[in-house]
Formats: sequence, structure tokens, C-alpha cells
Amino acid sequence: MKALKERQGSADIRVKTTGQTWLGDLEASGSSHIRLRLQPTETGVLPRFAEGTSVDCAIGEESSRVFSEGTVVKQEGSVIWLNVSKRWSRTERRTSSRSSTAFPVEYHSTEFSGRATCVDIGTGGFRLRVSHPIPKGSPLTVEFKLPGDDVPVRTEAVVLRVDGTEGFDSGMEIGVKFVRMRPADGAKVATYCHM
Repeated sequence: MKALKERQGSADIRVKTTGQTWLGDLEASGSSHIRLRLQPTETGVLPRFAEGTSVDCAIGEESSRVFSEGTVVKQEGSVIWLNVSKRWSRTERRTSSRSSTAFPVEYHSTEFSGRATCVDIGTGGFRLRVSHPIPKGSPLTVEFKLPGDDVPVRTEAVVLRVDGTEGFDSGMEIGVKFVRMRPADGAKVATYCHM
């Protein structure tokens, strides 16, 4: 590997085969390599990537974000090294809508509460990565801030789908449908999804 320059900045990667998105911090970059420190889930879970795993990368803040494809070269704990395309783009080329927009989501019900990571958002709901099972049909209250917006969205929701198995390092994913969303918040989500 060529020498990497020390850098700082936000980053996220999306695994092409599973669609899972992980937040991280850019630590260093070179002409064809980057080093990221992945952020664990609220329970300390980190993914384990095999050498050769194909990912989509997004680096930088919302206004200066750049995108590229990459391949995992190695991983040591929370730190991963990626071989990336020398061609970065200011235009996202990911195939699944809004997958790169990982952001935290707080959820509450009468029986449990916690923090999840949004993997994908649409006008009718979102896909969340959670660290413990939430039964299908569970009513939730969710609160989140869309990237670039300081005003939180708070709405009622219901779990429609549960994917994954408890105990997997990457957690579980749930499909959540928005219900009783305020019209102003619905318009904000729709605008964000069509940016």
C-alpha cells in the first residue's frame, strides 16, 4: 500500500451484497486507498468484513460529499483499509435510493426503547439496523433528524418486517412504516428523498 495522508472527516460505507450501511470516520487517504474507523452500534457491535468485500463509499459532509466504489483490503478491530477507485464523483451512483444516508434514530414503545441506525429512507418509512429483536407489528414512536436539518421529525410507526438473526455481529434490520406523520414532516421527508 502507498503511504496514506492523515485526514479527518465523516464517512459511510454500504456493503453491495447486503445493503448494510455503516458510519465511520476517515482517518487517512491516498491516491487509491483510504483508512476508516467504523463506529459501533449503541451496544458496541462492529461488522467483520472479509478481504475483497465490495462496498460503496461516501466521504465528507453533506455539502461536500464525494462517492466511490471500494474493496476491503484488511480490517483490524474497528479500523478498515479500502482500495478505492481513483475516480471520485460528487454524484451518488448507488443503486438503492438513499442507502448512504445512515443516521441515528431513537425509538420507543411501551415495552422497550433504544437507538437504531437508518439504512434506507423513503416517504412511507425506513429500514433500520437494530441490535436486538423488535417483533413484527410492534408500534413505535420514532424520532430522528434528517442529515442537514436540525429540527427533529417525531412520528408514530409500526414494524412491518424483521430481517436477520439475533446474535449476528451486524445486528438485525427492520422495515418500519410511518403512521400519523405530521404533514409538514411528511413533506420534509419527501423533499429529502427526492433531492
